[in-house]
Amino acid sequence: MGFLSYLLLGLLGCSQPAVWQSGEIIHVPLHTLRPTQPAVAHDQIAANLARYRIDKDALFTELCASAGRGKLRAFSAQSQPKQEHSYQCEHARPQPAYATKINPVVLGPDQQLYLIDGHHTFSTFMDMPEGGSELLVTVRLQQVYHDISLAEFWQHMQANAHTWLFDEQGQAISYQALPTQLGRKHLANDPFRAAMFFLRGGVWQKPKPAIPFVEFYWAQYLKAQPQLAFPGYSDAATYTQWLERLAQHLSALSPDTLIHGQFTAAQLGLIPTQKLSFTAHLLCQPKQDGAVLGRLGLALQEQGMVINCAKALN
Repeated sequence: MGFLSYLLLGLLGCSQPAVWQSGEIIHVPLHTLRPTQPAVAHDQIAANLARYRIDKDALFTELCASAGRGKLRAFSAQSQPKQEHSYQCEHARPQPAYATKINPVVLGPDQQLYLIDGHHTFSTFMDMPEGGSELLVTVRLQQVYHDISLAEFWQHMQANAHTWLFDEQGQAISYQALPTQLGRKHLANDPFRAAMFFLRGGVWQKPKPAIPFVEFYWAQYLKAQPQLAFPGYSDAATYTQWLERLAQHLSALSPDTLIHGQFTAAQLGLIPTQKLSFTAHLLCQPKQDGAVLGRLGLALQEQGMVINCAKALN
């Protein structure tokens, strides 16, 4: 069936053909996707939601990109994510050249689709007012598991780094404890995973080739440092100071420090020459005509905090 399955599922509204094969590109409602991790960074999702509310171009750009349909071509004030005909991507259907941009899933022996990447993107789609559980998304079926038990399936998932079976406190869980739906209502909040999102590009960067769950590896390490405990969401200054302490701690690490298993800090993306002055711009980004909220500012504003960019950059 290949890429034709996208057309069949999208036009006929089918949730699953009789036989799916590895490599299929399929179009399914969000509620059919099962998470393979128990927690996400709520603040990263909050920042995405705020950005999409302010900048519809960013929303429809992400919808096109995550569907493997290239760049956004056009949208209007009447465009809606649930109405694909209301906006235009570079291509009408997913393209093989963009297959790696499409979030992967596997089909388990229980006939459930398990999402193995893209929990933050799809949880944002789940939580945004224009999205929700019925929003159709495009996924790439990476593997189909037949004729094995559910326990054997989850052994395969762990062996292939397709699941993260640790809760937001860093404690191991069983696969039976995983939530069954995406979104912040179902996935717990891991503030250390959020911290790695905010600190990316400052003291670390994603390694290439990609390492699955790399942010969680860093988060797990940081949780084990008692002096770096999360202070909560009292105010923006306290949160930013916490991020600065994390950045200073990471910047002092030797590149060969073991962070998770046999992975060293260097292998997980530690930047040799760190920029320790970047945290102020996470709250507010300077512009020619003033300043706008940065990704951290957007996230904390969603928490109800008041961010004064004029004061923050002075």
